[in-house]
Amino acid sequence: MVIPEGVSALRTQRIRGSFISVFPPFTYECKDLEDDFSQEILRNLITKLKARLKSIPISGNEASKLQYVCSYLVANANLYEGKFELQPEKNITGPNGHGPVDFAIDLFQTAKTVGVIEVNDKDFFKGIAQNAVQLESALSNRKRKASKMEEGDTFTGKTFGIITDAKVWYFMECSYNKGKPSFKLSELYANCKD
Repeated sequence: MVIPEGVSALRTQRIRGSFISVFPPFTYECKDLEDDFSQEILRNLITKLKARLKSIPISGNEASKLQYVCSYLVANANLYEGKFELQPEKNITGPNGHGPVDFAIDLFQTAKTVGVIEVNDKDFFKGIAQNAVQLESALSNRKRKASKMEEGDTFTGKTFGIITDAKVWYFMECSYNKGKPSFKLSELYANCKD
């Protein structure tokens, strides 16, 4: 996604110690995976990840990391069968940027973007700033047309983001507060070791 220089105030706040603390905390819920359907999806995910680990280095470049992230996203979309559709390299245009995102998550019935994934191989601070702009752009595209009937309570007036290198994950929420974008950022989540 192309972001014009000087557009995002986040760029000026990239002091490593305080950058993350600019965001209020975002907490997320974990889905119960105890039922047979979820267990089958989880087994398939583990099989795919093990196969990838044998031939694609997880510490490789962004293209390598995309392979792992895609496996997680497909598994998660399948947990909510028929509700979400993944859109690799979807073009998103908004007030502060335009261009393809690594992955968009669209509601299947309406094709409205409710999630944006930024796969980053080096600079998480840049990835967080970029994802914030992507989420605001996706939300601004839906703002005029949103209705609870189309989106459900969880997604009304919100978009959700993931910033990851396939090993470490941040989750972000974007909503409007008094007409201005407001963001929340989770704590770091790590799912594997080198």
